[in-house]
Amino acid sequence: MRVATGLWPAWPRGPIKSVIYGKVDRGDYTVEKVYFASLPGHYVTGSLYRPKGGRSPAGTRRPGILCPHGHWPNGRFYDAGAAKAAAQMKKGAEKFEAGARFPLQARMVQLARMGCVVFHYDMVGYADSGALPHRSGFGDVPAVLRLQNLMGLQTFNSFRAVDFLESLPDVDGKRIAVTGASGGGTQTFMLCALDQRPRVAFPAVMVSTDMQGGCVCENCCFLRPGINNITIAALFAPRPMALSGADDWTINIETRGLPELKTIYGLFGKSELVHAKCYPQFGHNYNQVSREMMYAWMNQYLKLGLVDPIRERDFEPIVPAPTGGLRRRTSAAEGRDVPGTISGGAVGPGRATVRSVVDRGTQGGGSLPSCGWFGGESAVGRFSGGKPRCEAHRQWGPGRGRNVPDGDDFPRW
Repeated sequence: MRVATGLWPAWPRGPIKSVIYGKVDRGDYTVEKVYFASLPGHYVTGSLYRPKGGRSPAGTRRPGILCPHGHWPNGRFYDAGAAKAAAQMKKGAEKFEAGARFPLQARMVQLARMGCVVFHYDMVGYADSGALPHRSGFGDVPAVLRLQNLMGLQTFNSFRAVDFLESLPDVDGKRIAVTGASGGGTQTFMLCALDQRPRVAFPAVMVSTDMQGGCVCENCCFLRPGINNITIAALFAPRPMALSGADDWTINIETRGLPELKTIYGLFGKSELVHAKCYPQFGHNYNQVSREMMYAWMNQYLKLGLVDPIRERDFEPIVPAPTGGLRRRTSAAEGRDVPGTISGGAVGPGRATVRSVVDRGTQGGGSLPSCGWFGGESAVGRFSGGKPRCEAHRQWGPGRGRNVPDGDDFPRW
């Protein structure tokens, strides 16, 4: 999986130097703006939700929960609109108008009210992460042959989001959880398969035997030869994981997917630590019904000590400004807008080592083309900011595409 996503050799991970500011006080919780560099020149952006009062009443650190979002318009600021909200409330999917219009924020608010520190971070190309478009880039033949892909970049951002949570003085690094829906569900199971730090997971409306993901950020070469997302999700065993399904490709999760996962968990004697529930009366969603299923799971396995059932309460959403985001920087040399890229890093392994590992990881399914770019480049390798050594990598020249926060354009609220 690391080879397929371009995350081998390992990318450098220096200390997180986050900027947290612009606190909004909502009475029993706060919301703050966050950005930090996951790699030099590439920024992760998001919102940090915290319970009021710092550490817990007992003086202990709080659980930290990562919340990647899926492909909802405008990402973490998704607003379903009044008409769709009314329809959701009518069918029993939501109780409050705020939750129906801003279902992604509803999850963050309730988890903060439950005593957790929650980081709601942007997918590449969404909301404040506007320097690199979400569905373009890494699509030419040289990029594919060198295992450059958006899935790898986004997965690395998730690694760094865990680093960010662990850097906070009020977060218990031994109680990290992850939950996201749809494309956020893909980010959830990818992170949890490749990183041992998350202790609890809830990928919603994504894991199934029927569909692997409909976006470039959910797919890459060599990732699923002869397997599906059930196999990837099973790598989280035996840590507690629950899944929700809906009237979409996850509708059969209770009968096709869950039994196989229980078999894997059973090898550890922990079959009770994986669970799935489908709500076929609803379309693709992370609505209040499935969110409250998730709250119960987090309460139990993060040991929050709350009384079940946990019910959402109404809240005041954060409404973004109509314009903003990370503005694309203009190249001084070329006088045009350029996308954000990644740069820097220590010297990585030699060409022969790279070829050997990639060939093993892809089951010998072909070798990489000859290109001096593999010779002595950085461990970041596939996104090197150093001077390119072949024509195919001209776009990765030095000093291009820094998506550095730029004044009032960042962030959007």
